[in-house]
Amino acid sequence: MKKKRHVTTRLLASMLTAFITISCVAISVSAKETSNEETIAYSNASFLKEEGLLNSLGFVNILDTNIVTRGEFVVSTAKLLDLHTEGFTDSVSYKDIDSSSELYGSAGMLCSLGVLSESEYFYPDAQITENEAAKIAVSALGYDYEARERGGWPSGYAMLGSSLGLTRCFNGDGTVSREEFILLMYEFINSNVA
Repeated sequence: MKKKRHVTTRLLASMLTAFITISCVAISVSAKETSNEETIAYSNASFLKEEGLLNSLGFVNILDTNIVTRGEFVVSTAKLLDLHTEGFTDSVSYKDIDSSSELYGSAGMLCSLGVLSESEYFYPDAQITENEAAKIAVSALGYDYEARERGGWPSGYAMLGSSLGLTRCFNGDGTVSREEFILLMYEFINSNVA
């Protein structure tokens, strides 16, 4: 009797899940003309806002601009890792990052952790690419060694980012849109650390 009740409960739960999913899809399709990615991004942005992450990342109107810069991505990653970058005084190799900026501490901390590679220039205002975002996210979660074992830059990081679910939101155009960034952040905070 218990087994039959358990099967019935599972069947009802599955039917309810299917109904809710179908209802949500119907509502989101009829609500307004937005892409599925944008709808999911707004939903995840709401979750991130409720968790207080959007404010701590400095985003008030998250979808006002579609460009995500390398600097913005690095600062956001440092905040998601809860790195205390204020007052960072160690030397940073990047000549194009102002030592009084928030990015200086974030980039410095991520370099010291091996998440970023040191070089002469960082290009903080350039739009971040899918490969760069995958590398930073995968490394920040502690999977750098495994990504290097799978081929390193860029394919190993891209493959591992995909298998971890971090980059499934990328559309393959080479750059990371604001919506893709939100989806990646959501996956990042719900990922396991190596």
